[in-house]
Amino acid sequence: MKKAFLFAILALLVTSLQAQEKKETTQPEKKVDVPELVKKSFAKEFSTAIKAEWGIEKSGEYEVEFTKDKSEMSALFDETGALLEVETEIEKSELPSAIFASLSKDFEDYKIDEIEKNDSRGIITYEMEAKRGKEMFEIVFDTNGTLLKKEAKNENK
Repeated sequence: MKKAFLFAILALLVTSLQAQEKKETTQPEKKVDVPELVKKSFAKEFSTAIKAEWGIEKSGEYEVEFTKDKSEMSALFDETGALLEVETEIEKSELPSAIFASLSKDFEDYKIDEIEKNDSRGIITYEMEAKRGKEMFEIVFDTNGTLLKKEAKNENK
């Protein structure tokens, strides 16, 4: 009798846990139709890239995320194959000293991560996240350590 009662409770528990389980519906990613000019430009600029995944940034702009020389990168091309921007994930230790000084002064208590070096047609900027408790900002510096952007971010994004 005890075994039957325990079995019934166990069955009820398993059933209730399964009912509470969140069912995720994943939609298959849409295959992006990348123009041949864009593909050729990417292959020329980043011949050693691996694991390339294409997406559309906005109409007429194609973004590819890839790995090159053990670095996570992305590149943005227009529909003619012109390279618009390159983003490279970097370590905090790779930031210019002027940015370190700005971070020490204005973001001393913040955890800095998600650091990227951006090259947009020769203009270099550094983008990162600064977190302190529930407060989070996306911040952007130029190479001289000047803060160009400080935008509050929602942690759920």
